[in-house]
Amino acid sequence: MRVKKAVAMVLAIALSVSSLVTLPKSNVKAAGFELENGKYYDVVVKGGTTETYTFTVPGNGYFRFYITPDYYTYDGEIGSNGEWWMSYEVVVSNKTYESGDAWNIDGTLKTQQQFSFAKGTKVELKISSGDDSRYEDHANIGVIYTECSGNFETEKNDKKSLANTLKVNKAYKAVSCSHDTDWFVFTAPETGKYKLAMMASDELNSWGYEFEMSVNIYDTSKKVLSSYELKGIDNSWEKVYQKKLKKGQKIFIKNMQVSGSALYKMKIKK
Repeated sequence: MRVKKAVAMVLAIALSVSSLVTLPKSNVKAAGFELENGKYYDVVVKGGTTETYTFTVPGNGYFRFYITPDYYTYDGEIGSNGEWWMSYEVVVSNKTYESGDAWNIDGTLKTQQQFSFAKGTKVELKISSGDDSRYEDHANIGVIYTECSGNFETEKNDKKSLANTLKVNKAYKAVSCSHDTDWFVFTAPETGKYKLAMMASDELNSWGYEFEMSVNIYDTSKKVLSSYELKGIDNSWEKVYQKKLKKGQKIFIKNMQVSGSALYKMKIKK
């Protein structure tokens, strides 16, 4: 039960009957529908319930959800006072990737993370109201997805056998978010000394203020050759690994999210 909302409603009634307005007719979208990229929907969540909306990842890219609490009603009347919120979760295969509260006083909430999942992944946005059944929370929700091409990671690359291939002297981009593990493989085109550099970027305006990612370098037998912690966002290249490799020799790079979310870049130079 959200005490602030209930108190606000009682005060509003006590002060003036005019503080409550009859709910107008609305084109509210039915619950439980599929979200489309770039479209926004008016939704309603009854007190004490959770509604689930689904987004199917259309390709190779990243996306973010947007939630704007609009107004609430009590017994069919619009409440005009008080601070209130709606809770949300981003869920894939029963695993929560982010959760929090969207407050009406803050306007539009955008999820802290930009998410990147394999094409066809069903992502659930769950919106909850913690009040009793006499309340209804009204909001506007949407999703913005960006398709990526070129040297961008291809999900699903969460295991060694699915590692994305890196080429020398080319910069690659990837997204690190909650529970995310990215594998990459590099095969030396000729014998020589190679250097792996990485950068955490603020391009996505994401959850980067506490970003940390664990980087491990393996040989073909999965022996750890080197480890590195990529922390924070400073948009500058950091030397992660350097070693002389024989022609045809492979190294595997495992990047595992520790905290926060960000776009990161990788480059191998000879």
